[in-house]
Amino acid sequence: MADKWIYVIVSILLGFGLVFSYSLPIYIETKYGWSEFHFFIRFLIFAIAGLSIMYLLSQCNPDKCISKIGWSLLTIGAITIILMPTPILTPFCPVIKGARRWIKIFGISVAPVEFFKIGLIYFFAWSFSRKLVSKHFKTLKEELMALIPYIAVLGLTAIYVVIYQSDLGETLLILMIFYVMLIFIS
Repeated sequence: MADKWIYVIVSILLGFGLVFSYSLPIYIETKYGWSEFHFFIRFLIFAIAGLSIMYLLSQCNPDKCISKIGWSLLTIGAITIILMPTPILTPFCPVIKGARRWIKIFGISVAPVEFFKIGLIYFFAWSFSRKLVSKHFKTLKEELMALIPYIAVLGLTAIYVVIYQSDLGETLLILMIFYVMLIFIS
């Protein structure tokens, strides 16, 4: 495993989360007729799944699989976000509080924008390393001209997520990710 300590720390934090999930108020569980272990079991399932994925990814060769995973997450996330308001995915995307953000299949809810964000981080890292890191811009105008395509992609993404998913929070988070990544390359 690449870094045992990260795995141990994440496991400890998930252990705390498991204890806290057991101590959630009983009101919601009794209101919906769920068992007292409902949130505990759900958290346990997702914690085991998360640790398993973390372990499997640590066994991969980064040169071979990270690129495939990054592009897959970006592509699948973007396609799903685009198709959510269309009749293709509408039966699986319930409107919750006026927004269609989740895909619900077999009782599991998934937010495609979460996968898209990870893919977008990969895309920015890949593109910045090829287009911006190796160049030495002489003027601010040259630097701004190099950023125009990224700003156009971000603008289209932001407009689409805000209009079709009514999710300003995700849009601001995507913009902050871009901003922080720009800070790290300069």
